[in-house]
Amino acid sequence: SLGNKMRIAIAIALSHNAKLLVLDEPMNALDPAIRAEVVDLLIEYTRQEDHTILISSHIVTDLEKMCDYIGFMHAGELIINDEKDNILSNYGILNIAPEEITNIPESAIVAKKETPYQVKLLIDRKHAPNLEGLHPATLEEIFVGIVKGII
Repeated sequence: SLGNKMRIAIAIALSHNAKLLVLDEPMNALDPAIRAEVVDLLIEYTRQEDHTILISSHIVTDLEKMCDYIGFMHAGELIINDEKDNILSNYGILNIAPEEITNIPESAIVAKKETPYQVKLLIDRKHAPNLEGLHPATLEEIFVGIVKGII
């Protein structure tokens, strides 16, 4: 299967003990259980002997677990290029009643999802540093919010 081929390819790549690995969609064909094992293996590999892995992937949840530094591309343009912790600290999620949206600076709203009873906002903290009630955003919420304007 494609998943077995990918596991073998990753094992071969790791066996060379290279300082830099470049992996293109390494978890793409793996089932969730095997993918979790591979993520743990890659994390452990980077902690040993100062290895670096450059990963191209659409599975943002895996990147959030593995990566210290993230570059996010959309339509051929590098949109975000920063340490993961900086990216996560720059954004937050705010859930408010629809009538409260007028209290939020428009420049701080990156994305929103509205229902009749609630508005979920992705907030850029740089434009609203003192805004209270923010919850942590995931990388996926941040990336989708920036690209599509909805969360």
